[in-house]
Amino acid sequence: MNGKFDVQGHSQVQVSRTGKTPLTVNLDMDLTSADKGVQGTVSDGSWTASLLGDRAVFDAQSNPALQAGNYTMVMTGGSDPATSPIGESVGVVTVGRDGLLKLTGTLADGTPIHQTVSLSRNGSWPLYSSLYSGKGSLISWVTFSNQVSSSFSGAVSWIKTAAAGGKFYQAGFSNEVSAIGSRYLPSADPQVPTNSVVILSGGNLTDPITNNVALKIDDATGKVSGTFINPQTQLATPIKAVILQQQNTVQGYFLGTNQTGRAFSTPE
Repeated sequence: MNGKFDVQGHSQVQVSRTGKTPLTVNLDMDLTSADKGVQGTVSDGSWTASLLGDRAVFDAQSNPALQAGNYTMVMTGGSDPATSPIGESVGVVTVGRDGLLKLTGTLADGTPIHQTVSLSRNGSWPLYSSLYSGKGSLISWVTFSNQVSSSFSGAVSWIKTAAAGGKFYQAGFSNEVSAIGSRYLPSADPQVPTNSVVILSGGNLTDPITNNVALKIDDATGKVSGTFINPQTQLATPIKAVILQQQNTVQGYFLGTNQTGRAFSTPE
């Protein structure tokens, strides 16, 4: 999509779509303030959604981002493993001095997510990922803040439509989950015991169980991996997790036969 703002700060663009009604995008730039933020709407004629944009102002030399560093993050799961994932989705986040944020992670149904985007001038992260070949999405404004228990947080809309299909949750779901981030410092990483006590729930387990699980931590990123013997299948089942240093917990997920489950541990 390409367009230009006029002298009043307004722009309108038509976006063609094969076999669908074109989209009309209206944007207005605030020319009266130094922020130069934009807002507007996008519509196909039957529905209208609001748009909001902030400036990317950081520069590694002249205006470095105070948020620069390494982070681990989780996105909380739901409450019913039969209808949507209850495990914690996991990711690692890096922010450069230039304000460029990079996310690599895995949702609690095994779907990989990636994003590279600039932070806004007020430290907001426009989180977005198209999922399931365009049949779902992940979207949020995540805000960085200097809190004792977290480094950033936000309410995330996670949508999977029934058209996405797949092994897990074929009926689809629409969840609002919480993103929680923790600054990660390899040198300050608490030790994860070789045999950690991990609480496992959901994922087709009849009841929650507590197992001694051999966990391995990637000291460079804070990613945690391990396996346990699933009592329902008697198979070694992988766990994907991250360590949240500010909360001193390991949180993540595992995959059952057609449901996903939660893995939780507190390092000693």
